[in-house]
Amino acid sequence: RRHLRDTPPGAKLVLPLHYLAACGYSNDTLVVFTDHDVLFQGGAAALREAYRAAAAASGSHLLFSTEHQPYPEEVGPLFPPAPGPAPFRYLNSGMWAGPVG
Repeated sequence: RRHLRDTPPGAKLVLPLHYLAACGYSNDTLVVFTDHDVLFQGGAAALREAYRAAAAASGSHLLFSTEHQPYPEEVGPLFPPAPGPAPFRYLNSGMWAGPVG
């Protein structure tokens, strides 16, 4: 059995995409991926509406969570400057959302 530390970087982003490609969901199905430490309250309809609003505001279909500080801290210099006045400069792959297709 493989241990988590043996998982290649980026696997939690790539493996769900492979899985979704094999499932046959329609291209407009909204996928929300979260780590174990993400909590959302409000229900599916509120989540879909929050996604639609954020996607429209950003002009993007694939949305990632972001945070104030990088983790691990050593990767901070690898990030570009935050766009405009955005207070959250650092990508956090603990949550992402977008359509299957």
